[in-house]
Amino acid sequence: MRHFAAAFLALCFCLLAACAGMEGGRPAVPVQPETPPPETPPVEPEYQLDAATAENTFTAEDGTEVAHYTYTLLTLAVVNGEELPREIAEAVERNVDLFNETMAVLMEKSSETGRIMGEDALSGYTVWDRNSIYYYDETSARGELLGEIVSVRLDNQCFTGGAHPNRYVSSFLFDLRAGQFINPIQIADTPEAFRTGAAAVLLEKLEERGDILGSCWPEYAEIARALSREAEAVRAKLPPGAALAALCIEGKLHSSEELAGLLDTWGSRGEKCLAFVIGGSFGLDEGLKREARVRLSMSPMTFPHHLARVMLLEQLYRGFQINEGGKYHK
Repeated sequence: MRHFAAAFLALCFCLLAACAGMEGGRPAVPVQPETPPPETPPVEPEYQLDAATAENTFTAEDGTEVAHYTYTLLTLAVVNGEELPREIAEAVERNVDLFNETMAVLMEKSSETGRIMGEDALSGYTVWDRNSIYYYDETSARGELLGEIVSVRLDNQCFTGGAHPNRYVSSFLFDLRAGQFINPIQIADTPEAFRTGAAAVLLEKLEERGDILGSCWPEYAEIARALSREAEAVRAKLPPGAALAALCIEGKLHSSEELAGLLDTWGSRGEKCLAFVIGGSFGLDEGLKREARVRLSMSPMTFPHHLARVMLLEQLYRGFQINEGGKYHK
C-alpha cells in the first residue's frame, strides 16, 4: 500500500509540472531574444579631381601672335562633405586645402615662367622685326584616385628656340590618410643611399639597353661648338648683302600664297640675293638665326635634310609662279 501511495504522489507531481508549461491548455511559445539593429557603416569621403587652367597669349603691336602658354593642373574636392561626421570632415577639409594650396603654388610659378617666356618672345620679335618667332609652353594633367592615394601626372612641352621642343613628365602622390604628399626620399631609411641607389639602378638599366644609350645626345656644350663652327662656314658662303632666311622649327608657318607675298615684298625692297639656310638634326646656331631677316618653318613634322631642300625649292618655284600669274599653282 505504501508503494502505491508513493507512486500516486509521483504521478501527481508530473501532472502539475506539465500543467505549469501549458498556457490556456496550450504549450507556451518560447520568447526569442531581441536582435540588435544592424550597425550603420561609417560614411567614407568621396573625393573627385577637377581641372584648373591658366592660359595667356602674347601679341605684338602689329597683331602678330608670338607666344602662348596653357597650364592645366588639378584640384581636389569632396562631394559628400555634409554627410561626414565632424571629425572626419575636418580631416578631409585639411586634405583638400593642402592639395589645392600646393597646386595653386605650382600654377603661380608656371604662370610666372610663361609670362617671362612671352616677354622674351615679344622682345625677340621687336629685335628681328619679322614674323619669325613663336614660343609656347603647355602642361596637361591626368589624375587617378587609387584608394587612399591620389596620383597626378603632368606632361609638359615647351619651345623657346633650338632644334626641337622640350618635353618632360612630372608626377605627384598624395596620401589621403596621412594628409601629405609622398616624397620617396623622405620615407627612405637612409635618404642619401636612396638617391645613389636609384641613380645606380637607372644607369644599370640604360647600360642593358645599349641601343637607347647610344642614341642619347652628346654634351650640349659640344653641340653648341659644332653649331658655331657650322655657322661660320655658312657665313663664309653667303654672298655679300644677301638677305638671310633661316628654316627652323620655331619659324613661322606660311601658306604658298603667303610665301609668294614675302618673295614679292623682298623683291620690291630691292633685295638682290636671298639665302635660305636649312638646319641639320641639331638645328641652327642661335647667333646665325638672329642674323636672319625671317625664320620659316616647313612643317611641325621632321623631314630629312635633303628632302627639305627639295620641298623648299619646289615652294620657291611655286611662289614665283604665283606672282607671275602662271598656271603651275592651282
